[in-house]
Amino acid sequence: MKNVLIVVCLICLGGCQGAREAILCRVVDVDHFQPVCDAKVWLQPWAPIHPFWPAGDKGVTNAEGEVTLSLPKDFWWYFSFARADGYSQVKHPERLAEARGADWILYMKRDAPEK
Repeated sequence: MKNVLIVVCLICLGGCQGAREAILCRVVDVDHFQPVCDAKVWLQPWAPIHPFWPAGDKGVTNAEGEVTLSLPKDFWWYFSFARADGYSQVKHPERLAEARGADWILYMKRDAPEK
């Protein structure tokens, strides 16, 4: 009986992963909307009632400040962060960049130089 329960759990876990889709994320400087390259980006779906919380994805932006992540389909809200040397993430910018092909934009502000 114990072996049957283990097999059923494995089948359910494998089948509950769901379809994934490619999401183009862009990281930009909030003051000039210039791309931020080599930023580490992480997105995680917010799914508190999902029986098996689906995995998010992470990656590093290219020279255009873009990275494509593989995320579960049909989720509306995500936890997100971006980290880059010399920058801090801005969660609620006053001005917003146009997406122009990106599905998700994260904003960074250059850190003040140390004196």
